[in-house]
Amino acid sequence: KTAWLEPEDAWKLEPRITRDLFGAVLVEDVIMLDSYNLTLATAQAAEALGVEIVLAEATEIHYEKDRVVGVRVGQNRIDCDALVLALGPWSGAAGVWLDVDIPIVPQKGEIARVEGLDPVLGLHVHGPCSVVQKADGLTWLAATRKDNTGFDVTPSNEALETLSERGMRMLPELDSHRLVLQTACMRPVTPDGFPIIGRVPGQEGMFIATGTGGQGIVLAPAIGKAISDLVTAGETEIDIGRFGLERFA
Repeated sequence: KTAWLEPEDAWKLEPRITRDLFGAVLVEDVIMLDSYNLTLATAQAAEALGVEIVLAEATEIHYEKDRVVGVRVGQNRIDCDALVLALGPWSGAAGVWLDVDIPIVPQKGEIARVEGLDPVLGLHVHGPCSVVQKADGLTWLAATRKDNTGFDVTPSNEALETLSERGMRMLPELDSHRLVLQTACMRPVTPDGFPIIGRVPGQEGMFIATGTGGQGIVLAPAIGKAISDLVTAGETEIDIGRFGLERFA
């Protein structure tokens, strides 16, 4: 549900929004979640169903002819009938195992967390950046995007200045709020900006799911369902045809 707001209507909802405003769009029924806790809860639920999670480096894929039959993880070989490559920004390295080009590179993204607003910011404010007061009480300014940085996850002054300027342009009050934490991460991106989802051509039992950029958590339920369908039933009702790895051949 969305509605156009004149500036006066936006200021009634949140008086601290900038006066340099032409108008706003109000989007209702938005759900915000904690991606770390969601991932942790998913892992715990899987373990409760009997899944074993192994924390070690995967170093080799084993084949019989053109079919995957196992993967070496740490010092052990794990036999399998199907293998899903969901390696995020490291997906490109798997191309060496597969003898296939996987055009995934890391894109650096940074977030600044500053002291929370008082009273609490009751809206998610989006514009040049996103300004959201999270459950931890801090106000998050998100996020930058920078290519060609490799696997560098060092927070930068450049990103902090960018986020600060953009955030204060939207909510000038942020000028007086102290920085608490700045983080950097890597997002897996493809040349065309779309994810890679589906079978790996010419390699039976091999599947791939990567390249979601900054939309990984949003797309995860649909991608998980599609890959699960392919592994267990050989097909899926979710239309993933345009996202195949073969488009880069």
